[in-house]
Amino acid sequence: MKYINKFDYIVENMAQARAILNRTKNNYDNPVFQEIVKETKRDGYTGFITKLVFEMGFNKEDALKIYKKIKDEGTDVGALQKASADDIEKILSDKEPIDYEYIFTENGYKVFLINNYNGILKTGSPAWCLKTKSYWDNYITKKEGMQFVIINEKFAPSDDLILMTTPSDWDGEKYESGSYAKMRFGITSYLKLRMLIFDDNNRQISFNEKYDFLDPILNKIHEYDVSHRVIKVKRTDIDDYLSLRDLIINTFDDLDMRYSFSYLIRNEDDIDSKFKNFYEAIKENIDLDKHQLFDKLSKFIDEIVKDEEFLENNGYVDIFVNDFVTYIKDDSLPNFPNVTSNELPLGGYLFNEFGIGESVIKYHYGYQYTKYGRAAIEQNYGTVEKFYSDLANNFNEILTETEITGMDIFKDVYDKEDFKNEIKTSINSEKYKDGYIIKIDTEKLYNIAKESDIELGKISITDDKGWRYKEINNVGDFLSLIKYNLSYFSGITYDGKELSVPIYSIKD
Repeated sequence: MKYINKFDYIVENMAQARAILNRTKNNYDNPVFQEIVKETKRDGYTGFITKLVFEMGFNKEDALKIYKKIKDEGTDVGALQKASADDIEKILSDKEPIDYEYIFTENGYKVFLINNYNGILKTGSPAWCLKTKSYWDNYITKKEGMQFVIINEKFAPSDDLILMTTPSDWDGEKYESGSYAKMRFGITSYLKLRMLIFDDNNRQISFNEKYDFLDPILNKIHEYDVSHRVIKVKRTDIDDYLSLRDLIINTFDDLDMRYSFSYLIRNEDDIDSKFKNFYEAIKENIDLDKHQLFDKLSKFIDEIVKDEEFLENNGYVDIFVNDFVTYIKDDSLPNFPNVTSNELPLGGYLFNEFGIGESVIKYHYGYQYTKYGRAAIEQNYGTVEKFYSDLANNFNEILTETEITGMDIFKDVYDKEDFKNEIKTSINSEKYKDGYIIKIDTEKLYNIAKESDIELGKISITDDKGWRYKEINNVGDFLSLIKYNLSYFSGITYDGKELSVPIYSIKD
């Protein structure tokens, strides 16, 4: 509900209160109503509180408790007017909602409302990004999405029994549902008539004839969203905000500042000089320097930290938003005063939540060598030293089963405890400079492989002509295989017995 000014807002709200009194055959002098007027001071919430008491059956005390809570939180009355009595009751309760709940069945699918992160772990697909807390917070908390999971009835025989693998019972192996991809969908609904839809294999769904069967389900989900949620909206000049946002994004585009964060780390020589050009362009356009721009944006901080145009745009915008938020709030890294501690991850997500393989990739990209790469590491690990320590302590996992990097030469036997222990005995780490040197006893590792169930003659190694099969007959052949699997690390040396893998940030 948009009001031209506060006066009109209050007048319209009081008109609602008088209409409710007329409909319920009460007069303006009713002592309960007069107490509501006295407590609310005709501040724009009077009509809604009158509705609670005289039309929805709330007692005066509970209605005034609701008034105090919604006023303190700046909740928009327009959204509250559409809420059901059950949803309004939740405002009074301090109890957390149940993790997930069945709400309806449509077109052969059961639809579940997911109330919190535990709920998605119990119902979602292991392939979905929402299985990680940072993605859940980004989609649902920051952007105020409402989350639904729909499951074909044959895989949900009762409202609390789901016969598909979920993150809570997933074994950590690569998950693909194949022909069953259409048996479960994740749907994030936003009030701006927008939905994000992913099938069970995490493929984003676009609207076409193959997915016509979803239409009636999506329509009912949208109706449920609009009628059940209470959303906080601060009364700001949204047109002013959108104008500033478009100017900022367009300026980045005009200066060709539109690459992913990882691309910047790998290819950009001087990110700060690019930002100097950016702020000069802003100054030329609207006569505001950097800090004047931040001051003007300050009243829109709640919108900015939820806006996809800022949060899912590119690496330069990630740095800009981090710089802005740390200017407004005291939430920065000790070594990087213009980067948030972890509220707005550089690159869009906390990579340490995706397993050690993702951290290997960041190391391979050279995050440890650059200013903003090191800032991203500190957002994830607190310090660069802890980043190196995590890589060193989990090197047996890196060597044996990390799917992201393809380092999986022992994957088939790694679940056997005796092989786990044996593999660890061939790997040692030594402190070196600001990190570690990993020492691998290649002969010992080769003997472990020979005694295992691995068919060394069928291991694939690539060359410049493409994939080929190479038979592993000796330690030398095995050494080539290990080097290939560790291609994400540079500076590897071999002294005839041990393979040395450096993990540190000083370029030799």
